[in-house]
Amino acid sequence: MPVLVPRLPFDIRKGFVPVTQIGRAPYVVACKPDKPYRGIEDAFEAAKKGGVSFGSTGNGTIGHLVMLMMLRQRGVQMTHLPYRSGGLSVNDAVAGHVDMMIGSAALLAPQVFSGTLRPLLQLGEKRLSALPDTLTAEEAGFQGLTAEAWWGGRRGGAGASAEAVPGSADRELPSTAGR
Repeated sequence: MPVLVPRLPFDIRKGFVPVTQIGRAPYVVACKPDKPYRGIEDAFEAAKKGGVSFGSTGNGTIGHLVMLMMLRQRGVQMTHLPYRSGGLSVNDAVAGHVDMMIGSAALLAPQVFSGTLRPLLQLGEKRLSALPDTLTAEEAGFQGLTAEAWWGGRRGGAGASAEAVPGSADRELPSTAGR
């Protein structure tokens, strides 16, 4: 947030703590399999010649900002195509209307596993077991760079516990097994 709103009246890193979380998944950069890129460095090399685009789930989103950080570090530019949803960006990546896209592993998993998208880079701290041949950002030379999507996180003021935040639950969700 400080990048988008530089003068907040509070410190978002110190002022809030997570009290619940349902799940998380690292971000992944992927392209259509017929693209010439085998890894993220191939895409950056192509971007030096111009005309390479990437899609994300919108301006100012984690995916957008992470791509900008990587592009800046490598000294290259790509055209950003912001979408209104993950589904729309995936559709255009599969159709080849955008050269590559960045989204959570959860968003891209069906297309990656079906072979309609090829992962170029993953942004978790370590490789996902489902993507053992795809480098992490750290392995690709982006020291300390990670990005994860997370779901269900309620946040409270610094020092808050799950009991102190109305509507939060510090317990497992009910099982749907057998339903």
